[in-house]
Amino acid sequence: MKRIGYMLRRACGLCAAVCCLQGVAQTPLQACYEAAEKNYPLVRQYGLVERSLQYTLDNARKGWLPQVQMQAKAQVQSDVTELPFDLNRLGLAGVDMPHMYKDQYALTASVEQPIYEGGQIQAGRHVAEAQAAVQNQQVRTQLYALRERVNQLYFGILLTQEQERLNEVLQQNLQIELERVRHLAQNGMAHEADLDAVRVEQERAKQVLAGCQATRAAYTAMLAALTDLPEAQLQCPPVPALPQCVQGTEIPGPRRPEWQLYALRRQAVEAKRESLDAALRPRLSLFAQGGYGRPGLNMLKSDFALYGLAGLKLTWSLTPWYTRKADRALLRVECDRVEVESDVFARTLRLDLAERSHALQGYEEQLAHDDEIVRLRQNIREAGQAKLAGGTLTATDLMRYVNDEQQARLDRALHQVQRLLAAYQLDYANGQ
Repeated sequence: MKRIGYMLRRACGLCAAVCCLQGVAQTPLQACYEAAEKNYPLVRQYGLVERSLQYTLDNARKGWLPQVQMQAKAQVQSDVTELPFDLNRLGLAGVDMPHMYKDQYALTASVEQPIYEGGQIQAGRHVAEAQAAVQNQQVRTQLYALRERVNQLYFGILLTQEQERLNEVLQQNLQIELERVRHLAQNGMAHEADLDAVRVEQERAKQVLAGCQATRAAYTAMLAALTDLPEAQLQCPPVPALPQCVQGTEIPGPRRPEWQLYALRRQAVEAKRESLDAALRPRLSLFAQGGYGRPGLNMLKSDFALYGLAGLKLTWSLTPWYTRKADRALLRVECDRVEVESDVFARTLRLDLAERSHALQGYEEQLAHDDEIVRLRQNIREAGQAKLAGGTLTATDLMRYVNDEQQARLDRALHQVQRLLAAYQLDYANGQ
């Protein structure tokens, strides 16, 4: 790890010297992360989840408001209440006793004020809050995945910038070689074909430069669209703190947002279990009812009448017991699903971290040899220039040496950016 850190600091210093140009606005990588998250359409989901939660909580709070109900009823009965004795036998002949009609009517208004609802309202609020937290964390998880895309574009731009810089140096060197070969040709020590060999390499360098510029423009436009930031010269980021190797008993990427998502999903299951328990409890409430109809509360009075009543009501529904066993089994299945997904994520992330760590070490090993390769290629090219001046080497052979040196420099630049990208991708996978 110390060796990797040393090489990272060394290579980043080289990259910073290349990328940090004077007088040009610079956009740090962290700013791109934040801008990409703020600019992504999914971020509006936060507001929608919050509004939905507020509506749900408002509805839950209204469960404590008086419950008002209006009812109208008209019915016909096959029989009505009658006196079970004969008035004539009691010596009450001629007495007119009221009788009930078989058609009855009632218009009632009732008000019920909950006093104790078994905790169902509070349980419902907990379920709503838990589900909203899960939805918000799902959004955070998806937004966090944008960082990997930002890394690819950001470091792709840095790579093309370095390639353009090296191409400019190559064109300057080729122009110097062209003047040298032209001077040799004037003295009869080179041919016109040697000049053409240098001109071919100049055109090829211009062609490569055009390709690099087109690639950088595409990457820059994509990054600008992703972050909504103005195009700018990007700044080579600092070396991230490398995570320690993940052991089999450790949680991989402990700061990844997915872990918080799994924890919130477990809490949502517990909130649903609380709601199931609350549904089993009785409910206590005050009630009042007023009505108008026939008959009223006096069943022996057959005229239409107003009436009213009030009292205390206890209700206990046994229906939730019918499905309780199955409902709890469903919650256990949901909880087990969360555990399975968590275990799969942990295993996948552990493998991903190992792969990215080995990739980073591979780039470090390549960088350890790049400087020596560039030095040797430069020596070969300089020796070729001396041979060309002495007439023992053609310009075509010299251009091959120049191309080999240029390719070595490009490889080193590629490995530097790839190494830095691998470090940040490892940092991303670890949840830093």
